[in-house]
Amino acid sequence: MIRQWLALLCGITAVAAYGQQRPARRSMELELKMRKTQFIVKESLRVEVIFHNRGAAPATLPAVADSRNRTLSYHVTGPSFEKEFVFDYGSSVSMPIPGGPATVTVAPGSQASAAFPLEKRAKEWKPGLHTLRAVLDWNGEKVQSNVLSFDILEPEVKAGQVTLDAVPSSNMRVLFMASAGGKSRLYQGFFTESRPGLETNPDSSFTEAFEVPSATSAVVALGADFDRSMVAPRHVWISGHTVAVQEFQAEPISFDLGDDHLLRPGLMSHDADALFVSWHGVRATLTSVPRKGPPSKVWQATLPLPASTGRVWLTPAGKVTAVFVASHEHKISLFLVQDGKVIATTVIEKALELPDSEPGLAIGSDGTIRASLLVADPEHTRAISIVDWQWNPQEAAGEPKRQPAVNLMQDPRAAAAVYSLDPGVPRRDWVILYGNGSDIVVTSRSPTKPRMLNGTPLAPLQLLPRSQMSYLLLKHPKDVVYLTPMY
Repeated sequence: MIRQWLALLCGITAVAAYGQQRPARRSMELELKMRKTQFIVKESLRVEVIFHNRGAAPATLPAVADSRNRTLSYHVTGPSFEKEFVFDYGSSVSMPIPGGPATVTVAPGSQASAAFPLEKRAKEWKPGLHTLRAVLDWNGEKVQSNVLSFDILEPEVKAGQVTLDAVPSSNMRVLFMASAGGKSRLYQGFFTESRPGLETNPDSSFTEAFEVPSATSAVVALGADFDRSMVAPRHVWISGHTVAVQEFQAEPISFDLGDDHLLRPGLMSHDADALFVSWHGVRATLTSVPRKGPPSKVWQATLPLPASTGRVWLTPAGKVTAVFVASHEHKISLFLVQDGKVIATTVIEKALELPDSEPGLAIGSDGTIRASLLVADPEHTRAISIVDWQWNPQEAAGEPKRQPAVNLMQDPRAAAAVYSLDPGVPRRDWVILYGNGSDIVVTSRSPTKPRMLNGTPLAPLQLLPRSQMSYLLLKHPKDVVYLTPMY
């Protein structure tokens, strides 16, 4: 009997000792979250910081996004840093702000959270595996967070397009498609002019729009008033002969292009219907993709000659207008199309199209349509001229005006013209890319001074007009995509 009591006593003592050794659950827990584990270089690395109050009493804690908060430190490792990089939210402040941080009160069983952009904390993120953890040192107690692991991947940019906004001081936006880690995704980038007409801010970052494994190209749907696409963004991607229109957290709406080629850019009506003009030979088609309901053909037009390229735009009233280019016997014809009809034509004599070239197109508030195209002299194919044509429905169509030729040092590889969105008479800019695989251009600002670019232009050439100058979209070895001014 005594032995039984001793065994029972020993068991109780062992259980008590085990209970003393097991760590008590903290009343406060710190958690870090990221929305995914793989990112491309310069992609936004948004980190969510969450305080969990597991205790029975309210907890007062420092606010996460407060520059005076030096009690919450972050620790990052990976190939972007020689050693563990430690910072707090106020590390980027040049002059420390006096006083303690603002506080938040977390009720029992509740949580408080805030987010910060991790990508701003490194001068250059390098590909490879990284880790992140946080430590809260508050009122004599230290709380460790979980450890996040995330991978930075080197992307391959496949396609991209610039978009326009109505407000001149607004961000410059780019939609591009890149593949990394065996997947293709659409990304949206926002750029600002650190000095108007001179350069863009190098601190720009990208956000993922959609994962689109089968996409082969990316298109931006521009709004009729050009800021509508900010209100109702409808991203467009192309996979083979299929055009898909997709909004955030919605299924794509698609239609089959068949053998047609798509004119740039995609458009968006005042009702947020996506509008696309395509062509094959002499047939041109306008397709509408409403936000709800199936795609439908709005009109078809028959062109006088098979087209090779073109451009599409919207009138202030939202009417789709396209200019098509056709070559024949050392001549180039331009056709204006509205409502399924050819409303005006003109012929440029003794002219050759440049390879991979697109015309510029602008429509004024009075209905005046302006089109411009870079052409070569058939007898001197490096002698390049810009040809301007203007048409108004209340006036007779004017004759195309050919500007003095610029003599190139190399054969052209691609070219583009664009108009600014200035009220009244818009500014017209152009760029020509040299051949032989070089990244050398001549521009309307410096037609006799070839310039070496700091990246490779995306094809077809993407010119974004701004108040003082136009920018060219490049693939960049460090910045992924980049907008460089065409001075």
